Amino acid sequence: MVQEARGAPPAEFIDAFPPPRAAVTLANALGNAGVAEYRARCFAEARAFHATALRLRRELGEVRGIASSAGDLAQLLLLPSGERTAAQVREAMQLYSECKEVRQELNDAGGVAGALRGLAAAYLQTEDLSEGRGKALACLEEAAPIFASVGDALGIAECLETQADCLPLG
Repeated sequence: MVQEARGAPPAEFIDAFPPPRAAVTLANALGNAGVAEYRARCFAEARAFHATALRLRRELGEVRGIASSAGDLAQLLLLPSGERTAAQVREAMQLYSECKEVRQELNDAGGVAGALRGLAAAYLQTEDLSEGRGKALACLEEAAPIFASVGDALGIAECLETQADCLPLG
């Protein structure tokens, strides 16, 4: 028979999970909730979860989590859900740039390439599309060989698709 827990958990249990570890666990849970909301197509809620996770991860200095949350939040800011503002596009560019820098520090080549591809997508949403196309192409030209070096065929395909979006129509 299982007994109900009464009162506070034993001290040795609490000591096994010191506050910084609990905060990392909370940040991970918030990020996972953001992913769940994204999959449920509840984009505003997903943005809120990822923004909170990013803030907490920055406070903790949890580098890998910062890269993950920054990239997830940037992606959400660029989704075609309602009207996107120039401020959202600028924020997405800043987040993808931060993600790229952190991935470089971590020697995560695939993550760097993914951030570059995301940055290219953000540049294609800028108000000055002719300048945005040039910057997007530069990001993609840097990302494609990185994707190739890590054997990421989907990443290469996404680069090619985004390069096609850079071509002027007509």
